[in-house]
Amino acid sequence: MLTGAIEAQAPRGRPLPPPRRVIEAERLIETARLSQGQLMHQDMSEFGPDWSGNGQLWWYSTGLGGTLHLAPSVPVAGRYEIYVAFTKAPDYGQVRIQVNDAKPRTVDLYAGTIRPERVLVATAALSIGIHRIVFEIVGKNRLSTAHYVGIDRIELVPVKAVSPSSL
Repeated sequence: MLTGAIEAQAPRGRPLPPPRRVIEAERLIETARLSQGQLMHQDMSEFGPDWSGNGQLWWYSTGLGGTLHLAPSVPVAGRYEIYVAFTKAPDYGQVRIQVNDAKPRTVDLYAGTIRPERVLVATAALSIGIHRIVFEIVGKNRLSTAHYVGIDRIELVPVKAVSPSSL
């Protein structure tokens, strides 16, 4: 079973859907493409136990228009809900996220305190192999002091599977 997979029981005579796949964003740093700023693995243990692996991919960006390309691998073809577990903080920006050619979604990562937030960014049919997720810095909340981005993990949840309400 994959790390973090949902355990489910199938109705009689029906196969189980593939388990949810959890991809730690900080493990994608080596293959990431970046147009500006820097990427690093940030230890989040001082902020509590809510970050998987106690870490995140931290994108130190210098401002608007920067893009980050991540390339997660899909082991089983199917239709998935694609979630990104972000960090929200007083110095984080607004990002537009696009998975392959799906409709982009914009998320404001500002919060008065540092905390995680899991966001459904797309539902899409994914083939086996590498896929593209593009994050673009499109602004910042008027209260935010910078344009930083923190990504804990990417989750691929088969549409037929029961999605966990929180992790």
